[in-house]
Amino acid sequence: MLTVTEAAADAIRNMSERCGVLDGGGLRLEVAPHHPEGELFALSLATAPSSEDTVLAVRRGANVFMFPEAASHLSDKILDVRVADGKIKFRLLRRG
Repeated sequence: MLTVTEAAADAIRNMSERCGVLDGGGLRLEVAPHHPEGELFALSLATAPSSEDTVLAVRRGANVFMFPEAASHLSDKILDVRVADGKIKFRLLRRG
């Protein structure tokens, strides 16, 4: 299962609050369609999971929603975040 760092959980929660996404909402991860650079993931805020999503409730009240295809690709990954020049940049790291 995807692991979410404490920093990424804080960023998800803060973004959700700033954008008015209420309790039960979170960050949605899905495989980006047909990208020439290989497998990329699209991220967006969602007010609730879809019926197909795998829901990962992480620390500090942050939620991550993954479409089934994304969940299978992310099982060995860590979701982390960096803040540079005031911009939040999520990144996926390989575990181990």
